[in-house]
Amino acid sequence: MVVRWLVFVLFAISTIGWNVSANLTDNSELTTMYLMCESSSDCYLSDEFSGQETLTGTINQASPFNPVTLLFEFEMSPKQTDLAILSDSIRFLQVDFHMEAADQGDWQPEVVIEVNAGDNSVSYQEEADYNILTNEVYRINDLPFETGNGILHPEDQVKLFIMFEVDTPGEWEFGLQAASYIQFEVEWSADIESANQDEPSSESSPISTDVDTEHHGALVFDDVDCWSVTLTDHEILKVFTQWDEVPDQIEQLPRRWELKKSNGNLAPYPEDEITILDGSTRITSTWRDIPSGETELCLRGIENRFQSYNWIGTQILEGEIGSTGNLFSQDTNYRSIISNGDIEGTNEVQNRYFDELSMILTLGVFVFVFFAFKEKELRKNEKRVLTIGLSLLIVSGLLHPIVKVVQENHDESSSFDGWLERRVEGIWEHHMANGDISDSLDEETLGFPKGMEMDLILNIEHYHVLSDGTYAYVPAQLENFDIEAYIFSFLESKDIALDYGLVETKVISFIIEASRILILDFRLIEVMLISESKPSSQMIQIRDEMVDSIGIAGPSDAQVWSTQPKQIEVSKWQELVRVLYPDDLQISFCDCEKKEIEFSYQNSGDLIVSKYALGLTKSPDGIIPLNGAVWCIAMIMCCYAYALHRRK
Repeated sequence: MVVRWLVFVLFAISTIGWNVSANLTDNSELTTMYLMCESSSDCYLSDEFSGQETLTGTINQASPFNPVTLLFEFEMSPKQTDLAILSDSIRFLQVDFHMEAADQGDWQPEVVIEVNAGDNSVSYQEEADYNILTNEVYRINDLPFETGNGILHPEDQVKLFIMFEVDTPGEWEFGLQAASYIQFEVEWSADIESANQDEPSSESSPISTDVDTEHHGALVFDDVDCWSVTLTDHEILKVFTQWDEVPDQIEQLPRRWELKKSNGNLAPYPEDEITILDGSTRITSTWRDIPSGETELCLRGIENRFQSYNWIGTQILEGEIGSTGNLFSQDTNYRSIISNGDIEGTNEVQNRYFDELSMILTLGVFVFVFFAFKEKELRKNEKRVLTIGLSLLIVSGLLHPIVKVVQENHDESSSFDGWLERRVEGIWEHHMANGDISDSLDEETLGFPKGMEMDLILNIEHYHVLSDGTYAYVPAQLENFDIEAYIFSFLESKDIALDYGLVETKVISFIIEASRILILDFRLIEVMLISESKPSSQMIQIRDEMVDSIGIAGPSDAQVWSTQPKQIEVSKWQELVRVLYPDDLQISFCDCEKKEIEFSYQNSGDLIVSKYALGLTKSPDGIIPLNGAVWCIAMIMCCYAYALHRRK
């Protein structure tokens, strides 16, 4: 049996704010390419109708032993002009082709389809169907590509091959235009020719410009972009570069400036301060002691990578910034979401020794009863009261405290330190495997995926009384938590030295993403510790099963909180994550002589933390409620039994 290929593909489009001339666009809807033909030997793919609406023909001789093959080849026209990223599959393909014979009616012959879009290809085969109704068509949903990495380059061919194998004589009809089409999902595209505004620029022919002029350009594949600037008297040279967001597959790395001094020598790499903001990457590069005169600045690209950018420079005298030290804030402690305006008072969680005291007194009572009562001397009512009192005393004064001690001795994996170590280790492993600056971890809430039980133990030393009467427990682990110190300490445990030299791109990626995730995690933990009741213990447990969530927050390429606690209403969770994600979250890393992190963000204007008492907190509760009252009743009964005994 003859096997064929049909393959469709598509690509191209518009990039952020750019006009494009390609056939396919990365809009919110699927891109549709119609099957067109001028004749059976002249066919093409286009997004506009043209040519014939229907092709027809007759096959006079065909049999299962001598089938007739009809082959149609469709090539996208005009050719691909943009750089594009395709989804991992062809979303939909419809082919309106059927055979008809007077003694048999309509049927569909065997079909083989192959789609080729650059290096991305897929093939599909469907057996003949002799039992179809009139006007039935071939329909294929979500056909995944078998080869390729999803990238479609300019001038790549996009072709669709359709082969029908007919084993019965009859007339055939091929419906085109609106009747037969293929749909693709283009996740991203860019008109790289329009974006490459810096050309012609090269290492051998740099563009002459002023350093304090804004420049726009793009690193297209292994291109080298160079500018020649004249430096005047200065002590510090800064270049601010904004890199536009692109998919990870084509992001240019490591994006470091090369500076050739006026004497022709290359300067050391600059100190780079890297900031991630809403997907784009801002790099501030700083040089010191660069001599005045003609100076060249160059960026080097990597083959098969593309990224657009803009940059501007400035020359600074040291006194203009106040000192030669770093410009970062020294405070990298986590900042609570609970503002002073929300707090009406702060109280310490009392370290209650009632359970320990009750155990001691209970044992004392048993010793006393052993010596003070003689069973032979006990009357019936005394014996009944004493039995009940001692039974309650055993439960409330011995078993209950013992169970609480067992509950407080939790598994180390549930501790905050254990969770935090696993969390940061997961981020590290992800970025060592990927390494792109803007590549974010797929984010389940606190790292707990769907179906897993969230179990987290925290220590509470004091709590805030909020304006609406709810209580915000303050975990000791988050007070004065230095995010920079923890991350740098983690890197030291991985034998990553930060005290000299330039930091690898993968490590910078980890530092920025770990800082971001920890800030968001800690904010969510704080909200989970808001309760309608005062804490009854210094140990608090957050526990619930995790399920899928539609309340996802953050930029499209770095979304978080994709799971949620099962007992929380979906609408309440959606509202919470919407207001909890901070405004203008910026994480910066200075790859300077002294490595530093800086972050800034603001609470959403709609965030009123006292609204969110989620009811997820639990404290060790022993085996009976109101244990203190039960213990007191038991002691009263024992004393009453003794009084009756003494009266006798």
